[in-house]
Amino acid sequence: MMTPADQQALAIIGINIPMEMQTIQAAPNPTDARQRLSNLKDKARKAYRKAAIVFHPDTNGDDAGKTRVFVALTKAVEALCAIELRVIPPPRAPIHVTVTYYPTASTTTTSTTTTSTYTAWRVVNMRPF
Repeated sequence: MMTPADQQALAIIGINIPMEMQTIQAAPNPTDARQRLSNLKDKARKAYRKAAIVFHPDTNGDDAGKTRVFVALTKAVEALCAIELRVIPPPRAPIHVTVTYYPTASTTTTSTTTTSTYTAWRVVNMRPF
């Protein structure tokens, strides 16, 4: 799970998590969303490698501030790379069924009502609303 601290750490290396997640969520299909997430992870890894040269404790000596930034970046990139895309299918749409009834020969008609006995039916059209 990405925390606000992780998002701030990734902002240091130029990755805007809220904007990137909106881009992933706006994907037209799950395959495209997975590809966008994979591209984001690759982008984060490349930026992390460049930032590690600057912030790594072995290269900056005893600078505690840069060491803290490096540790925060490491945790943030690990959290980002642990994100998996799970696609939740939408609930099934109600099915609109058109039924055609075939009346039997026993239909009686009077001046006020019509009474029919239905013995057979078939589904003519099934489509979502």
